[in-house]
Amino acid sequence: MKDENLILRVIEFGFKKNTFSLKELFDTLYLSKEDQSFVRNTLVTTHKSNSNPNHILSIHVLKKKQVEVGVTEDYLHSTYKLLPSALFSYIDHLEIVEARKAAKESKRLAWIAIWISSLIGLASIIIQVIYR
Repeated sequence: MKDENLILRVIEFGFKKNTFSLKELFDTLYLSKEDQSFVRNTLVTTHKSNSNPNHILSIHVLKKKQVEVGVTEDYLHSTYKLLPSALFSYIDHLEIVEARKAAKESKRLAWIAIWISSLIGLASIIIQVIYR
């Protein structure tokens, strides 16, 4: 299992597959029971009317299964798609990662500039003292 965030792993999986079942998602990402529960209860919306910002997966085709008392929804084997909010969240994540890298590089370059200007200042003082 990767040390990467579960939500990012789910989004990346969704990018690779246009539609997928929760079973396929769980099996491919080797999710624990706790993670499976989190995905089902927090990240998935089955009704467009009750969607919230935490939802990144929406049911695409609801499958039915036969049970003893009739027919019921089979959410595990139904197909799901990423919501557009998942794409925007992922882009935000990538921008933050790149901004952090740029900030570290900027800090390094700033220190180099400070050292160079300090050396130039020191050299200027030494030259003035020597040639006076």
